[in-house]
Amino acid sequence: MELNHHGMSPDRSTTDCATIQPDDELLCSFCKCVHNKTKAIIRKIRIVEVL
Repeated sequence: MELNHHGMSPDRSTTDCATIQPDDELLCSFCKCVHNKTKAIIRKIRIVEVL
């Protein structure tokens, strides 16, 4: 399969998976945010259970 400089085949129906690289810093930030939000929700649930 021949690819152009965007990692796409000439018919543009497929993308070469090797050209898709997630931004590691963005991914880590997202995971930390989800983790912190989850901890906050769990704390709220525990407070409600105690009441």
